[in-house]
Amino acid sequence: MKEFTIIYPIFSPLQLLDENGRLVGEIFSNAIAGVNEKIKIGDEIFKINRTGFLWQDFKIFDRNKKLILKSDVSKNRLIYFGNDIEIFTYKSKGWFSSKLNLYKTSNLLVSIWTKGFLKHQYKMEIENEFKNYLIILAFLNEYINSQSS
Repeated sequence: MKEFTIIYPIFSPLQLLDENGRLVGEIFSNAIAGVNEKIKIGDEIFKINRTGFLWQDFKIFDRNKKLILKSDVSKNRLIYFGNDIEIFTYKSKGWFSSKLNLYKTSNLLVSIWTKGFLKHQYKMEIENEFKNYLIILAFLNEYINSQSS
């Protein structure tokens, strides 16, 4: 597993850096969670639309308004619409859901957790061969939103 760095400044977009310090992508959001959220990976911008009861679920669309990824919070899963449909599940581990793991079948792909008590610092490890940064950033965004609510 590779450890990625999460930079979460107050008035700037969240940034995810790979193990070599290169920018993987950014998450843009407003003060009100769920309003005008976007994910940027390179030159590609994906729009996040919140849906469902209390906007817990989300759908992510590309620039052509094609559905790329959606969540199903009631079943703890993400559904990716690429060349093939892929289903990922997530499970919390630890007290107060402090660690969240993302799986495809039974293979652990991503782990996210907080470090620190008063000042939250987010840590993330990603399986060496997993490179779908849209899923990684959407999963990270969902984790941070769940921790803040």
